[in-house]
Amino acid sequence: MRVKKVSQSRKFLWFILPISLVVLGAAAAITPAAAGQTGSVIYKFRGGLDDGSRPYGGLVADQAGNLYGATGIGGDSGHDCYLGAAKKGCGAIFELTPPSVPHGSWSEVLLYSFQGITDGDGPGGPLVFDQAGNLFGTTGGGGSNPGCPNCGTVFELSPPTSEGGVWKETIIHRFAGGLLKPDGAGPNRGLVFDKNGNLYGTTFSGGGPQDIGIVFELSPPTVSGSAWKETVIHRFTNFQNGANPLSGLIIDHGALYGMTNSGGLDCYHNGYSGCGIVYKLTPPATAGDPWSEEVLYRFGQFGLHPDDGTNPEGALIFDALGNLYGTTNSGGGTQCVSYAQCGTVFQLSPPIGGVGPWTETTLWKFAGGSDGSFPQAGLVMDSQGALYGTTPNGGSGWGIVFKLVPPAMPGVSWREQVLHVFGVQRGDGKAPVTALLPVDGIFYGTTEQGGAISPTCYGTCGTVFTVAP
Repeated sequence: MRVKKVSQSRKFLWFILPISLVVLGAAAAITPAAAGQTGSVIYKFRGGLDDGSRPYGGLVADQAGNLYGATGIGGDSGHDCYLGAAKKGCGAIFELTPPSVPHGSWSEVLLYSFQGITDGDGPGGPLVFDQAGNLFGTTGGGGSNPGCPNCGTVFELSPPTSEGGVWKETIIHRFAGGLLKPDGAGPNRGLVFDKNGNLYGTTFSGGGPQDIGIVFELSPPTVSGSAWKETVIHRFTNFQNGANPLSGLIIDHGALYGMTNSGGLDCYHNGYSGCGIVYKLTPPATAGDPWSEEVLYRFGQFGLHPDDGTNPEGALIFDALGNLYGTTNSGGGTQCVSYAQCGTVFQLSPPIGGVGPWTETTLWKFAGGSDGSFPQAGLVMDSQGALYGTTPNGGSGWGIVFKLVPPAMPGVSWREQVLHVFGVQRGDGKAPVTALLPVDGIFYGTTEQGGAISPTCYGTCGTVFTVAP
């Protein structure tokens, strides 16, 4: 495994936020208006023992412009992660350093390679920095918890204390999961800090007999060297109030906002899954009391063919007025691919005066073809109120980067511009499944596939790309 030398003068960003958030108007969806701007691949993963592959998580940046992320497979584990599987490597954490000369190449090093069951397997969601420059993230598997040896972890990756040293991984929580366990299993999205240094996240399953997920808090040790403390602050136990959170959390004045992929209304009439919800968790006024959940919106308001979108996966964002924005992976009422409904971009507006239901407005319905389809990632917003995101399908079949332009006046529809179409050129990335990262007016992102071809990657290994709108 290659080791990154670190400069002790490097400064880190604790919170990596979207572009400045402003007021957005509401409007109906129409067919897309194409643009022609393109992006470029700045790194192609190779897989194998000396590199990662399949970057499922998003990117985070430090103040020097270095990018950090996780790959779900690859890295120097020295073995396959599962018996009988063709999977090579258990995942890795990487750093990309920008070129020192104009038009030069970015350089990549692996900061850490996961070894599998013992220290975690398959890092997923985006990483987050603390103020000291430590990286925190989750693995969907591994952990060696006696009650559930493959239920996932939360880890800390600490930079070297001296030039030329190695990064150190510490598991700060091993999930216990299981139907009979109160803990969660399968953390697969990012973490968020509060102002006191507590970490919050979600697990897709676990939490008790219903096995439909939790929201957890990890409190840092009060004495150096002691353990972090996990508190399950919410268990999803009622399908009407959400199930199986796939999106990360955002925090506002101590309250947590998120979405579940299922639960809520049974819009498929199957008696079980549901179409997902948007929820708010409010901390208790008295320490030790339970957090309270408020369901802000249940997707699938229009029955078998919901017009409002279904099954959200990406994280939410706020604007300055407190409106929430996000994507849904399906729904929208537009039958675009083999009778599937290809997803939406939505706005959720709080009630005037704080009393009453939140109002959902579908800003865009993806139609497939040259338009995108089935978005999995959240959005970012610029200072003009435009929204930017990715879809892993549509375009040439391998996804797009899109921009949604807000209307100049009420009653006019939002307008879509396709900024980049993936898979058109040989060696391009394919299937972006993570949110964009804005840095100095340029968007950075990852693709799960595309780039270099290797048998250790199940085909292609994935890329890091830029788009300059």
